Amino acid sequence: MIRVIVSTAARGDFRKIVADLARDAGPAIAKRYAEKFDANLVLIAEHPEIGMLRPELGARIRIRVIRPYILIYSVAGETVEILRFLHGKRKITGQMLLR
Repeated sequence: MIRVIVSTAARGDFRKIVADLARDAGPAIAKRYAEKFDANLVLIAEHPEIGMLRPELGARIRIRVIRPYILIYSVAGETVEILRFLHGKRKITGQMLLR
């Protein structure tokens, strides 16, 4: 069974995105994105190879697009680590993924 670990940075990203959406777009939109994020975590746990590889960000780094956000994660054996939830317009670098 795949073990999913959510990094501290990813937890913070998740909370900030949902809070910002609740404030700026309303609670219904914030809830919809929180549900999309959660559904993608389940999907990744079931199919860890589903995300697009991003070797320029590091070995074993994959992404899932949840427009306009990107869920960034790493797969190592039977473990998936959720690294970040970031806005897709940001210039994402491997440095942003360091633990």
